Amino acid sequence: CASRRRRGRPPPRPPPPPHKLTAEAAAAGVRLSADDSCANAAAVHAALGLPVVKGYAVFELRDRPGVFAAARRHWNAAAASGAWVDLTPRAEELASMVLVESELVAHGSGGADPPADTAAAPPPPAAAAAAAAAA
Repeated sequence: CASRRRRGRPPPRPPPPPHKLTAEAAAAGVRLSADDSCANAAAVHAALGLPVVKGYAVFELRDRPGVFAAARRHWNAAAASGAWVDLTPRAEELASMVLVESELVAHGSGGADPPADTAAAPPPPAAAAAAAAAA
């Protein structure tokens, strides 16, 4: 009896639970918009003092794993641990996101100029170590 291989798509992944910073932002009076990650990150910075990470987001489609939507300007908050946290509510059809940090966005070339008082997030530890070694 010959066996047959069947390749099916895995079931869509459920959305991730909200990050604890979402509740902290809400308690501080921040209203998060699904349409404007940049305003969200700036508001979280103003309310909680968290640095802002600026770049472009690439989204995976929930119903088509391995298929990615076009990149768009997107900002995240940097938690005290240094982890980048996306507090922007995500559309139902988007499963996961990768943020690509970009100097173009940080300097206003990738969209609207950032608010003057948003602090830049510290570089990842590997980048900081490489910069220190080169000095």
